[in-house]
Amino acid sequence: MKKRVTVLSVVLFVCLMATLISAQTGASGVGSDEARRLNAQAVALYKEGKYEEAIKPQKQALMMWEKELGKEHKLIATGSTNLGEMHQALKRYDEAAHAFRRALKVEEKLLGPEHPDLVILVIKLGWMHHGIAQAGEAESLFKRAVAIKEKQGEDSPGLAEPLLNLAAFYRKLGRPAAALPIYQRVIALQEKHFGIEGQPLVATLEQCACALRMDRQPLDASKMEQRAALIERKAKPDFVLVMGGALPGQAIHKEQPLYPTAAKAERLSGTVFIKVEIDEAGNVTDAKILCGADLLAVASREAALKWRFTPTALNGQPTKVKGVLTFNFTLQ
Repeated sequence: MKKRVTVLSVVLFVCLMATLISAQTGASGVGSDEARRLNAQAVALYKEGKYEEAIKPQKQALMMWEKELGKEHKLIATGSTNLGEMHQALKRYDEAAHAFRRALKVEEKLLGPEHPDLVILVIKLGWMHHGIAQAGEAESLFKRAVAIKEKQGEDSPGLAEPLLNLAAFYRKLGRPAAALPIYQRVIALQEKHFGIEGQPLVATLEQCACALRMDRQPLDASKMEQRAALIERKAKPDFVLVMGGALPGQAIHKEQPLYPTAAKAERLSGTVFIKVEIDEAGNVTDAKILCGADLLAVASREAALKWRFTPTALNGQPTKVKGVLTFNFTLQ
């Protein structure tokens, strides 16, 4: 039996990649009307969150396209990619990997093995292999995605996406020292293309700070976090940014996360950092995982969303606030 691990990295870093699922099936007359109808039905069900129901019509559409068009048509890649997204949403990472791999083989045949349009599929397949504890295969795929983008130029802005996924992968493996030079490379790349106060730097600096904390470099991590906060503050002056440990002191309701049973079983402990947005009334309207083991981070985010704070005033007017909550998990 294959060992499974939690693949929240897929959730955390899918924001770096376009969602691949598509109802577009090319020009009219390619494939039967019934196959196109089934594909569109499957995509609609997926977008409604009905992932299990979406799988059957998607498989039917794929079978029809294979009979009508052959195994190497673009629509086979489209349908297989859609199917992979559905299995991923259901956390069936084996099945998702199989579907993404089939789509990738078709795209390689049509575009060539080094085409930049392959990168998103390669990254997604990498995360699926991470999800079924095939770290070596996952690492190879992430490195392949980087190599493909490097052929467009080592200072291409598009190189940031595969680099960030490779760095996140090393972080998830508990190898922050391997992630840090990659984050530094992305920071330099983004500074060149967007300036030293470019908004894309905010997320990268926060992720780098996480790796620094994992590598037991808290002072350097704090500097990264402060830089990210200053960049964000300049772009969004309608928010008050609260640094350090001041934010919990303004709380009127604190919700402590439950220690997940699965995390205890895996002997997971440590600190989780959650970035929260607070509205003018003191309600948490958004919470983003910055750093921490996946199982612990999800529980922390759910708890953070339930916190309430005293309203913050700026020039006498209620204003929105951003800050970071810290949750510590210690095994007894």
